[in-house]
Amino acid sequence: MKKLYLSLIFVFLISLNYVYANGNWSQIGEAVKFGGVSQTVHFAGMNSTRIAFIDSGVDRMGAYDFNGSTWSQVGSNITVPTGTIHAMAGLNGSRVAIEMNVGAKLVTYSFNGSDWAQVGNQFTAPAGSPAMASLNKSTVAWISSTGDDITTYIFDETDWVQMGNVLDITDGDDYAMASL
Repeated sequence: MKKLYLSLIFVFLISLNYVYANGNWSQIGEAVKFGGVSQTVHFAGMNSTRIAFIDSGVDRMGAYDFNGSTWSQVGSNITVPTGTIHAMAGLNGSRVAIEMNVGAKLVTYSFNGSDWAQVGNQFTAPAGSPAMASLNKSTVAWISSTGDDITTYIFDETDWVQMGNVLDITDGDDYAMASL
């Protein structure tokens, strides 16, 4: 039976890790507190044991691996203009998409196991996103800052391109998205 892993990172930057197996959730490892970070953070799962983690207080992004009991940073950090980040989504084991509110830019970063680098061009969308979810390794769904629609974008290794029609939604204030 396939095991499901879940990491919860709370506002106080404490990570609790769980595994779902044989119909039950069980905590694995100890609660971990990420030290030396502000309370404004963003994170995205890159695979079952790695997250990309942004600390907006010091404008840095890093990768962290979970070995079954503890989290450890992998590789170096990269400086990103975090004061304006609204959403972040893991695309695959090595890439994340980050939406920055200044000009509603969608930016892709790749991690090779030791260093981060921007990939392709920044994309300027019609409006900033309060929520974004990865649909697969190159596609994100994006809710506009007005909360009126969901648009899908695909990354072709150079540019983000709108895919399909816009789904009209209304009457919402706070959004969260997750792909299944």
